[in-house]
Amino acid sequence: MLCFAYVAMLVALLTQMVDPVPVSGFEQHGFSYSIEGLLQLFLSDGGIVLGWTHYLAFDLFAGLWIARDADAKDFARWVQVPILLATFLAGPLGLFIWLIVREKRARKSAAA
Repeated sequence: MLCFAYVAMLVALLTQMVDPVPVSGFEQHGFSYSIEGLLQLFLSDGGIVLGWTHYLAFDLFAGLWIARDADAKDFARWVQVPILLATFLAGPLGLFIWLIVREKRARKSAAA
């Protein structure tokens, strides 16, 4: 559902079907995939919601993969909880921690 919402918002903002509602004091000048264009997008309410939806979709996807992988490798829930929390709060950090934690067990199960 988050992916669908993200695509709908992205299309609506990029085709200017909806006004991104600029943050007060900042002018909106269209959009481009340049640093300036992304800055302009994130200086709008619509851009912030779009970005937050993007992060939620990917962090929740990564968290689901981590949880399933941890279950398959018989990691206890108490090991999973801080990693999943780190993934939700700072996606790449949690994923990096998980890849390090799982490495030894992943090699062992691959050898078996």
